[in-house]
Amino acid sequence: MTLPTNELSTACPFESRYANVNGLRMHYVEAGTGEPAVLLLHGIPTHAYLWRNVIPHVSPVARTIALDLVGFGKTDKPTDIDYDLPTYAAFLRAAIEALGIKRVVLVAMDLGLIVALHYAMHHEAAVAGLAMFEGLFLPVDDALRFQPLPAQLTMKLFGLRRFAERALVHSGTKPVDRMMSLGTIRRLSQQELEQYRAPLNDEAVRRKVWLEGIGPHTLRRTSRQPGDLTDLISQSSAWLRTSPIPKLLLYAEPGMAVTTRTVRYARENIAHLSTKCVGRGKHFLPEDEPAALGRAVADFRRGL
Repeated sequence: MTLPTNELSTACPFESRYANVNGLRMHYVEAGTGEPAVLLLHGIPTHAYLWRNVIPHVSPVARTIALDLVGFGKTDKPTDIDYDLPTYAAFLRAAIEALGIKRVVLVAMDLGLIVALHYAMHHEAAVAGLAMFEGLFLPVDDALRFQPLPAQLTMKLFGLRRFAERALVHSGTKPVDRMMSLGTIRRLSQQELEQYRAPLNDEAVRRKVWLEGIGPHTLRRTSRQPGDLTDLISQSSAWLRTSPIPKLLLYAEPGMAVTTRTVRYARENIAHLSTKCVGRGKHFLPEDEPAALGRAVADFRRGL
């Protein structure tokens, strides 16, 4: 399927598919053929729907798959597991195996990027390329220091349990609307917002996945003990400095998690990195600049 450059689809034109992953029902969509496959990993609070207008620009050059991580979208959301980085990494590893992918190009943001980096660090031979945007790929303290002051203050507030619980758990799906509004330049339609609200209607899921899982409440500027989230992010950041895997850093203006200072730091400190501005956007670049993002990923994949 090919979309005109500026056409945005509110409906996902791809058929839902499901696979068994570590005993869970995983949802995904895919199009195209050819290895290495391109695997698209979303962030919070989105899911595979985020990539609906990106896939048509990538699938002509490779098999392109967007999956829902455990706890998100149409994938199962058990409340008796820990939504920590090892859990997500194990899920991603099993998902890649279930999908029959031998070598993969990971395209990831936000939560998906943290998981992708952890996977790539431990399975370097299986990763043909890594495209990153709007997420943590630097040590946490550096990444937050490069963000605007309002974003830094917000992170401090979410460090307070009472605030985080009220904002993420007891407000229904209002946080979804706020996140998507703050993270996009264009105004999403009610139909689009409902796609993101629907999977998070259950308060128990929001508590387990958002409040107790990987997110602003569990992220710390400095590590408290070896193996915690901040430490694991620092490990993957150190790995990026020397890894021979080809890497692409996509960014937009003004951006949110990735600012001009972040890009400058990345150019100076990450090996085998190229960078590409995809236009105007904040956090959810597949909603603001899907065509430019998709073309950049397709060009990166061709170059491999």
